[in-house]
Amino acid sequence: MALLYNRRKTGKRPTLLELAWLALIISTGFAAAAHADGDLDPKLDLGKPYLRGGDVWLDLSMSAMIGGEVLDALHSGLPATVVFEWRIWQRRDGWWDKEVDNGGTYFRVFYDVLQNRYDVFDRRGRSLASSDDSSDIERVLSEGPGLKLVSASVLHAQLRYYVEVMARIELLDEEEVNKLREWLAGSGGKGGGLDPVGTISEQLGQLLGGIIGPSDKTVVSKTDDFTGF
Repeated sequence: MALLYNRRKTGKRPTLLELAWLALIISTGFAAAAHADGDLDPKLDLGKPYLRGGDVWLDLSMSAMIGGEVLDALHSGLPATVVFEWRIWQRRDGWWDKEVDNGGTYFRVFYDVLQNRYDVFDRRGRSLASSDDSSDIERVLSEGPGLKLVSASVLHAQLRYYVEVMARIELLDEEEVNKLREWLAGSGGKGGGLDPVGTISEQLGQLLGGIIGPSDKTVVSKTDDFTGF
């Protein structure tokens, strides 16, 4: 099915009730598993930085980032976050390269079990695309508007620079996991309403520890040298 671009605004961070529902899914054995054998190594290709509207932009292409444990997590009801972080370095021959600027952005990915559909949102919660094909997630991010790096005025035409970019996949972050743990524990540590016998299984605790922070899908790449604008 072709990508369905739309303007539906969502992508908000999970509420405690939603997190509790995720915990129920996880505790019944549908948590993110180790990625499948044969997964390809993640790849991140960077274009040449270019000038647009007074700012420096960078196009990229990613592959083999969405798969294995990330798809398992999405199909289990867990959102995934695709994070891009970058640093701009000034090349200095015979000396340490100097960091000029840095930044980052992220995109949120959800899977709708009832609709068999993947939804991609930017950091402002704006819908970028919907598709029933997981490979379209990477295509949306690769063919998107690119990364807005820095104002061109920061760079000097007579100097050389390069950009280093790290892309990674995150599942629940530490804050979300801690909120879920607190909700499950309840007041006084006597157990929350999710567990009918008032206890939290060791399995669930281990799973919570396993889904926090980045997955093993992390890749770093850098551009060729370029001059300022």
